[in-house]
Amino acid sequence: MVIGLPDEGVFDYVDYFLKQNPHKYVELSERTMFDWLRKSGLKTLKKSGSASNDRPGHQYGVKPLDVHTGMLKQLRRFLENAHHQRSVVHVEVEKGLSEAERRKLMSDYTMKRRVAVVCVGHPDKGYLEYVQGLVRADLERKKTGKARSEWKKKMGEYTKRKEEREAQKRRESLMEAAAKARKDAAEEARQKRQEAAARAAAAKKAAEARTSGGASDAQGSVAGGQSPIGMDNGTPGAVEKEEGEKEEEETEPQMPEIEVTSEEILAKMAGGGRFRKLPLPDLTKDAVTSAFLRFSLPSADEELKPGVPVFNDIRFVWDGEEARTYLTSWIKNHKILERVSSIKGPSEWFTKQLESWTQSKVEWRKLDRMYRDKKTAATKEGTEGQKEGEEEDVWAAEDIDNVDGEQTPLYGQFEAVDWNLLSLRFELHLLCHSFKKDVSDADVVGIHRSLLGYYYLL
Repeated sequence: MVIGLPDEGVFDYVDYFLKQNPHKYVELSERTMFDWLRKSGLKTLKKSGSASNDRPGHQYGVKPLDVHTGMLKQLRRFLENAHHQRSVVHVEVEKGLSEAERRKLMSDYTMKRRVAVVCVGHPDKGYLEYVQGLVRADLERKKTGKARSEWKKKMGEYTKRKEEREAQKRRESLMEAAAKARKDAAEEARQKRQEAAARAAAAKKAAEARTSGGASDAQGSVAGGQSPIGMDNGTPGAVEKEEGEKEEEETEPQMPEIEVTSEEILAKMAGGGRFRKLPLPDLTKDAVTSAFLRFSLPSADEELKPGVPVFNDIRFVWDGEEARTYLTSWIKNHKILERVSSIKGPSEWFTKQLESWTQSKVEWRKLDRMYRDKKTAATKEGTEGQKEGEEEDVWAAEDIDNVDGEQTPLYGQFEAVDWNLLSLRFELHLLCHSFKKDVSDADVVGIHRSLLGYYYLL
């Protein structure tokens, strides 16, 4: 049986232990039972609003399973049968910390060796590395998912821009080819016209030479003339791109490397970096409040019956016997942080004090109205005196209804907000003193600020 404090690594230790001892043990807990049900094909209809790791609270719409009265006990007895030789790891946080419940649970394993594994206190190095690895893997998975989503978005935008660039290049290439074809056709036509003109000019000169007898001159003239084609040094309409204006290729976005820092891991852990924060608490708030004062660790004195110990062996895997001191300190701390279950409402002393205060406040408000009416009347008659000198010391006033001997009340200038603040201050004062009277535990010296609202509204 694994025993540990709520939200201090009990279930992670069970997983750690089973990983170190594969195929040797079967975990027996409600979380395992519900996992078996899920793997059998049952689907959860709803989950209880007060779910915890100790009591997952799944609802399947099957009454025997939803109520599961005695279900775990039946499973324990089934696993206790002689033909089941595998060892069992039993984990129930609340029951494991109760002496009476431990005795009741272990009574189902009378034919087996019963070992209590107490994981309370400061974990060893192996466990810390294990849970930090779990936190690191979880952070890496979340970061990878987020980075992959962003990378896919960037890749989509990059691919779109790339396709647009390629389409633009194809359009430009087609436009260049069409322009070149038009220029080539125009150049070819021009050359043909020049050739025809040259032939016509040569024929004309030859005719003139025959008539004038200057045939030799005409031949020399034609031979010496330069054809327009020979003067062509290239295709006049060729499109040339300027070098140096070549477009730079956009770099394809890469999936970033995922890095998890030690600070990020520490932020996801509790207990000063000793325990992993889980989605659900090990016990609900109400379960802790109602049971923590009965929490205890197993000892050799516990017996199933005379001469038969509850546990054949008790192993303190973290702090050794110092775990008992750790538990004592934990309980003292939670006495301050948890609600006092014995306080169900205002005590008789509180009620009487509040009634007395209410009566006094009614009298003060009455005297305040009389003072204000008197002051208003004196102002209208023009007889209000102007008192000069230092103001009266409010802390030295012997009579708050008459601080200056002229029936001026200390609260004569109070507005509605002042009366409200005065009432709130007295109520908090009364609440603290009443709490001190109602709670006799020396470890609970006052109301923690996180519980002030609860007790104020009680």
